[in-house]
Amino acid sequence: MTDQLLAPVIPPAADPARGRAAQAGGGRPLPLAGPLAGPAGAVYGMCRIDASGRLTSQAISHVLDWRPGDRLTLTADAGVVVARRDPHGMVIVPARCAVAIPAALRPAARRPGAA
Repeated sequence: MTDQLLAPVIPPAADPARGRAAQAGGGRPLPLAGPLAGPAGAVYGMCRIDASGRLTSQAISHVLDWRPGDRLTLTADAGVVVARRDPHGMVIVPARCAVAIPAALRPAARRPGAA
């Protein structure tokens, strides 16, 4: 038995002249979602809930002008968590503005169909 070297399998380099759009299938840009119709002055934002059940988006906290000590009411359904400022809310914004989702709401905050 003799050892035989195999040639490496290296895909060809992408042609920079073609660009990303051509590689994605035809050069047509993908459609973009339009703005949601909602109440005037509404602000929408998305962020991932981390493994500890916290919303850690500093950008969202900044846009919504949440300050440490503000009280929030959180509701969740079908994978969506809604947080609104409420002077009687049970959740208090901490110094780092990493708002914790209460354990009782986390199952409703999961995507529909997620385990």
